[in-house]
Formats: sequence, structure tokens, C-alpha cells
Amino acid sequence: MAFDRVWLATDLGAEAIEPWAHALRICATAGTDLRVLHVRKGTEPPWSQLPTPRMLLTKWGFLPDDASVDDFARLGFKVHLQALEAENPAGLLGAMIEVNAPDLLVLGTHRPSGLRRLFDGSVGEELARHAPRATLVLPDGARPFVDLSEGTVRLRRIIVPLGDRAAQKGLDTAIELVEALDERPVEFLFVHVGPYSEIPQLQLVEKPGWSYRTINFREGAIVGRILEAATAEQVDLISMATHGHDSWWDSVWGSRTERVMRDATVPVLTSMLE
Repeated sequence: MAFDRVWLATDLGAEAIEPWAHALRICATAGTDLRVLHVRKGTEPPWSQLPTPRMLLTKWGFLPDDASVDDFARLGFKVHLQALEAENPAGLLGAMIEVNAPDLLVLGTHRPSGLRRLFDGSVGEELARHAPRATLVLPDGARPFVDLSEGTVRLRRIIVPLGDRAAQKGLDTAIELVEALDERPVEFLFVHVGPYSEIPQLQLVEKPGWSYRTINFREGAIVGRILEAATAEQVDLISMATHGHDSWWDSVWGSRTERVMRDATVPVLTSMLE
């Protein structure tokens, strides 16, 4: 299944430019329309904080310097900007995401810590839980895989945790993103904790330039091992499927995916299990 409908939810803050660049680059390559949503509470959205699509696409080589309307049309996709006002911006965005069900939601997240994490949570985490398909999350300070100045993509190595049925979903969603960006070569790294004999078998897609490798830890917490492997292997993306919050522990401390998201130094691609 392709990412036919891509949404970017943005607060237009200081960190908004990286999610914007990633969403635009995905849509420019895949020829998919991009809907950019900013929900505010009482103030006008400062759209000028984001480079215009024309500015980025020209800098990246998708458009000539003197691009005409016909040049834009030949790209095969459109960018729709929408600003709404609401007393509860996160609540309205979440409802819109649930109702419209975009194939891919792109957003940035802040990193709450300590008591703030416990009581306030993260708007990005909340929005990701509303997305029925997939969400590309760029945590504050994470190393992007789209170069802002040149528009080049670096998705050479992707981690997919192994465990229950979420593993196949995590792999399939990572493959969707790689195909949308027409990226290769790429190595998919499977991270597993436990006896080697318990490593599940996945359905792999064989394509030129794609490879697969498993990293097995005999023991340890899966969240810590994922982050450890991501650093040691210098990966560009972590792709995880999630059940959402299915326990009291998850409601208080967050799901495994959310805990990875909070400390990841690279973007995290999440997908919701049905």
C-alpha cells in the first residue's frame, strides 16, 4: 500500500522546518499531494517561518530558477496549506486525523522530561496515536535523513525491532517509505532480545541494493537495546509498529514506541497495528 495521502501537522515553531522538508521531499519524489495543517489558538500562523515550496524545490533541483506554473504542474503534486483556530488544537488535529485517516502523518515532537513528561505528555505522541496508518516522527535534535540544503536523502540503514506480529508491520511500513523515496541501497537491521532460536521469520522483499541483517542481544530491555543498536550502527531511521496504549503502564510511561521516540537521535517511523 502506497502513501497516497500525506499530511504534515506543524506548530510552525523553531523546529518545524525539518518535518516540513521531509514531508515535501517525500511528496515531490512520490508525486503525492501534501496537506499542511496548522491549528492555532488565537494567533495568526507565521507561515513565513517555513521556506516556500518553490524555494526548496528550486534549491533541490526539482524546479528551474524561473519555474512557471506549467513547471509546477509537471511535478505531479500539490501543496495545500490550511490554518484553523481551536481552543484545543491537539484535540481538533487528532479528530481530523482519525476521521480523514491519512496514509502518512509527518510531525515533529518535543522531548518532555521528568514530571513534565508524566503530567503533560507530548502533543506529537498524542497525534501519532490518532494516526491509523503511519507516522514519521522527527524528535527535537534528531539527525534528519533529508538534507535541507540539497534535498538529498540518506536512508542507508533502518532498524526494525523483532518481537511479536508488530515486526512484520514495522518492516512493511519501512519498505513503503523507502519505495516512496525511491531510495537504495538500503540495509534493514533487525534487533532482537532473547534466545537466537526465538527470532521470528519475516516475509522479506528482495530488490537490487536491499539487504537484511539481524542483531541479537541475549538479554536486556528492548527499548534500550534498540537505542544502543541505533547509535552503534549509525542508522538513519527506526521503524516500529505499535499497539498504542494497551495497559496502565503504557498510559503512564508511554508505549515502547513512544519511549524509543523520546530518546531517539534519528527519525522514527511508527505504524499502528489493527
